[in-house]
Amino acid sequence: MKYDRDKVIDERKLLRARGPLLRLGIDPAASSSAIHAALRSTRTGQYARLLTTRAYKAQLSQARGVYSGVQYLAPEKEAGIAGHSSCHFASVGCASTCIKSTGHMVTAAAARARLKKTLRWFLFEEQTTEDLRFEVEMLEGMSKLKGMDPTARLDGTSDDRFWRRVPWWREVGTRFYDYTKRPVTGMALAAIDDGWHLTFSLSERPESLQQSQRWAEGGTNTALVVAGPIRRSRDLHRRVTHALLERGEFAGRPVLDGDRDDLRYLDPSVGGWVLLASKGGPANRDESGFVVRFDPEVLLGSDLPAEHALLSVSDRARFTRGGHRAAAAK
Repeated sequence: MKYDRDKVIDERKLLRARGPLLRLGIDPAASSSAIHAALRSTRTGQYARLLTTRAYKAQLSQARGVYSGVQYLAPEKEAGIAGHSSCHFASVGCASTCIKSTGHMVTAAAARARLKKTLRWFLFEEQTTEDLRFEVEMLEGMSKLKGMDPTARLDGTSDDRFWRRVPWWREVGTRFYDYTKRPVTGMALAAIDDGWHLTFSLSERPESLQQSQRWAEGGTNTALVVAGPIRRSRDLHRRVTHALLERGEFAGRPVLDGDRDDLRYLDPSVGGWVLLASKGGPANRDESGFVVRFDPEVLLGSDLPAEHALLSVSDRARFTRGGHRAAAAK
């Protein structure tokens, strides 16, 4: 590592991070090196990795010859750092259905790991950037041994634009990709041109559909969480998703399977919908509009356009061709 291990923490940042540090049992009055060492170590004293290759979709990627590492930070304001959010454009629906509330992500150990990683980036960005490079190089080495292609997703539960924060990403052989809810910017488009793949993620906010259309104009696809009626089985949600995929289009755009794996950079850049079936948990109870719900009887039992199967009146208004064009034209 080339960084200065004894570099003093910015006092203003330290003050903002005081509460989260205390929750972890780390004394904010300790030396910078002691705080840094505590954040980058596990409870057993081992190095705490930023990337995991054990996530469910990372495992699916290996079946396609891709060795993928994912970084999970504390989403939105979960870290409790004053004035800090890891997801500046998160909606109510997105926050309430976040994957932090599913599977092993709900455990105290997983939440603690997310918090420590978030604090590492917040308090020790230069050092953590170097740690990440070391891990990416290890990922590439392991990929070579396995005969696979290396990829990394740094915003697994955040939207922090790591293509701006990691200065060396163009110099390595790893393919980076992420989802984002951020509006289109010139810098984001430049990152895409240089190889960092982005997929826009739709929320229930009216302006989100407008942003989706702007992203689509450049070929960027939009992730869309779909399901049947509220509190129904995951199997039904999968059947709804499959029916939409069989139709080939929704709201005037082609549809793509987002559940087969997480390798969005392999999707054709057609400005389409990447369909993700609701996985249960909080998403199964979502009524915000973040999860787009369809009537399975209409969708599975008729040849009517999929828009006719939308359960929500507001969804029918925003996704029908007329409503979609109107929203995009604003």
